[in-house]
Amino acid sequence: MKHVFILTVLLATISLDLLGQSLESGKFKAVEVQAEYPGGMQNFYDYISDSLKYPLNAKANQIEGVVYVQFVINSSGEIVDSMTQVVRTENEELNDEAVRLINNSSDWIPAKLTDDGSNIKQQRVMPIRFILPKEKKRRKR
Repeated sequence: MKHVFILTVLLATISLDLLGQSLESGKFKAVEVQAEYPGGMQNFYDYISDSLKYPLNAKANQIEGVVYVQFVINSSGEIVDSMTQVVRTENEELNDEAVRLINNSSDWIPAKLTDDGSNIKQQRVMPIRFILPKEKKRRKR
């Protein structure tokens, strides 16, 4: 299952990478340093792969798809649970698990502003791809 899911997330991390929001002003500003998962994105992919619990009904019905989850990493690096939401989905049965995975991830290293290097919150959109492992075909003897 791990190798299947790594393909899932490796496709892309869609982010509003050029923007961060200053907590004081509420205005969006250029981000110099993007918010980063501790140890890099490979660690994030490993976390997703290890933690994914394929929804039982979706698994039983062979449902696969991509869920795009929008979330906010605050200036302390924490995911703001109340701001996590699905922005696009191929199948709603997968949504809750995708949101759970994002909200339960470790704290991130926060984004920094270009002008003064201060930590700011950043909004990101991450695709979570659900792919069931393909069954191996039996050889005829």
